[in-house]
Amino acid sequence: MNDNLSIKYLSLMRNLSLQLGLHRLEFINEFSHKTNMTITKEINMNNLIRERIYKFITVNSNYWLINLGLLHLNFNGFQEDYVINKATSMNQNTADISEEDRYINSLLKVSIVQQRLHENLNNNNQMQSKLISLNMFEVILNDLKKDTSAISKDNLIELSVEYSKLQLYLYSLDSSLKLSLNDYRVFIYKTLTSCYRVIDLFTNEFPNLYSINQLPIHYKFIVELVSLILERIFYTPLLKSVEDYEILKSKFKTIHLLITKNNESNWNFFNSRLLKIIAKYNEILGHNLLGFIKDSKSLYILTKFNTHQVANMNYEMTWSIYSSTKGKTNFNDFNDREITWDAFGIKDKQLIEYLDNISLV
Repeated sequence: MNDNLSIKYLSLMRNLSLQLGLHRLEFINEFSHKTNMTITKEINMNNLIRERIYKFITVNSNYWLINLGLLHLNFNGFQEDYVINKATSMNQNTADISEEDRYINSLLKVSIVQQRLHENLNNNNQMQSKLISLNMFEVILNDLKKDTSAISKDNLIELSVEYSKLQLYLYSLDSSLKLSLNDYRVFIYKTLTSCYRVIDLFTNEFPNLYSINQLPIHYKFIVELVSLILERIFYTPLLKSVEDYEILKSKFKTIHLLITKNNESNWNFFNSRLLKIIAKYNEILGHNLLGFIKDSKSLYILTKFNTHQVANMNYEMTWSIYSSTKGKTNFNDFNDREITWDAFGIKDKQLIEYLDNISLV
């Protein structure tokens, strides 16, 4: 993960921006004339452009680190940023802030919350403490959503907030918390609610999107994560009715079409890994859900790692594919008589028959 080229480039960009003084605009005179970077002749506009560049570097760096399961402090060390502190602490509704800067500052604020959420929960191994942190961050994210509701680009900010919620819920779905079936289902449905909201926001905000590859990574990552979550949850006995499975299936098709839309050969390599995971996972679990349940021996969808939960969803599914491909698990060896459906709270015969022949695509 540390060798990912995107992280290396972002780390280089961040180091260069620090050397150029982009993070300390009002103290630029502390740097030598060799580090001056003039973009326009207008001083105020020059500083504004420099500031925006630095903010987007920070946003993209945070998203990449979280997506790969890396910690900001371990990777970049501790840095006190004047620009970041100012942007995340100011009142975004003041008249002297442009609409563009309100959007950028709000996006930055959400990414900082994501970063702190990741670092707090990633190193928290005590169940009670982790549950308290989960509840605290859920309150913070709901408040953040209210604070940004007045921004004209609020749909874009809400997408980032929902991504943060998914990040939070994935920590809730980890097996280390040892939640009861009923409590676990609550988080499963919260996760699905966020996924469905993301899909609705995308279809409303990007109705004429030619290709997903046009999106900045802080939006593309959201689509990728939602697609994996929906497929992973679909192949579990954790939903309450056939109708819930059919709704999930419909939503998955919507987001899958978004990912594959105009996916021309020149751009295929950007999405090839994601699409391969989706296809292979469906291939081994289509009509074989019962075997997967028997093999997993638990109700949890995240069991292999206790940290890096956004990245973990990808790893969990990849591990299932690997286990099947290498012959470590033969899902066809199991049959429905071995399954204790009561353990999953399932008594509806129609639902059991549906799960026996389940297939997503």
